[in-house]
Amino acid sequence: MRSTRTEKDALINMTNSDFVMSDKYLQIDLQVPTQKIFGFGERESNFLRDQGAWTLWANGQSTAYDAGHGGAQTYGVHPFALIQTEVAGEFFGLYFRNTNAASPVIRHKSGSGTNAPNGATISYITTGGEIEIFVFTKGDAKGIIKQYQNFVGRPSLPPVWALGWH
Repeated sequence: MRSTRTEKDALINMTNSDFVMSDKYLQIDLQVPTQKIFGFGERESNFLRDQGAWTLWANGQSTAYDAGHGGAQTYGVHPFALIQTEVAGEFFGLYFRNTNAASPVIRHKSGSGTNAPNGATISYITTGGEIEIFVFTKGDAKGIIKQYQNFVGRPSLPPVWALGWH
């Protein structure tokens, strides 16, 4: 049996979305079919991201709680989002590779009624550089994260003496 998706079932939609290239910043908007977005860095909050600006710029120190208002990024930068689809147990991942400061902004679609839009828009805004977007599909959460880890590589374990334990 072959599995296909219709436009209604698309994982990412860019219809009527912004793509801005200026001398100050770059912005690309991606519409996703759900509001269940997880990830975007090391945070001192729930793994599920609500609406807001999630700054990706490591300052190398612990900072205030990041509630999605931007500018309160904590220690690490992981520009990866795990997104749960409406199909039970199915996920896909988005990895935004860029060397500059970035701020993914999540906006939920709102409406009422049976035909109300259900989903969100992820606006990836960066101060420059190149934006590379990698999509990891077809899997459960563990499988998508494994695809991401295989792509970016696993960290190496340093020798004990390198950690200062002589």
